[in-house]
Amino acid sequence: STLFPSTPLFRSVGGRAAGGSLAVAVSGPAELTVTVRGLGGRLVRSLSASAGEAGTVNVAWDGRDDEGRPLPAGTYTFEATARADDGALSRTQRTVTLR
Repeated sequence: STLFPSTPLFRSVGGRAAGGSLAVAVSGPAELTVTVRGLGGRLVRSLSASAGEAGTVNVAWDGRDDEGRPLPAGTYTFEATARADDGALSRTQRTVTLR
């Protein structure tokens, strides 16, 4: 499955990452994993979703880390990885600064 880059729609409120969604377009059925990394590449959250067919999958992020703690506004990198039924991998990434 091929991933098509998209623009993440995230925001910050009161100096905290308020979350939002990342729309990921896939060319066929795939299991998606989206990782959110902070400064220096530190993993702060892993998210997953499934695509049953070609189209756009919206992956929501609530602005929290894997422990449920709210994260500060800042720069985050989102990497989406799709694994197709045949095992093929595709990746795309975007960096977003939340102010």
